[in-house]
Amino acid sequence: MPYTVMLRGTAGPERDIANVRIYVDGIAKLNIPVRPGSPFETSFTHPGNVTVTISHSFVDTNGNESEPLSQTYNLPPERNRKAPAAPTTPMEVKAIYG
Repeated sequence: MPYTVMLRGTAGPERDIANVRIYVDGIAKLNIPVRPGSPFETSFTHPGNVTVTISHSFVDTNGNESEPLSQTYNLPPERNRKAPAAPTTPMEVKAIYG
């Protein structure tokens, strides 16, 4: 049974931003129409037990695409499906003492 990966972000602020393009493992998967600076949400399915790289870029009204920002996640194997969702934001290190 595949996993559903839910994504949330904010489009770029430039006045001519028209789309957010989502790549999964380097392959263009979704093209989401957006307004500049607006939030967006989407999802896709993917098999578990793999490392997946998710990238997104902004596309303007002329079709020019920004460089993508990529993040890598480990999707757990089937036996861990009942475990809580994996953290997606890093912890902040407040201090390190010697």
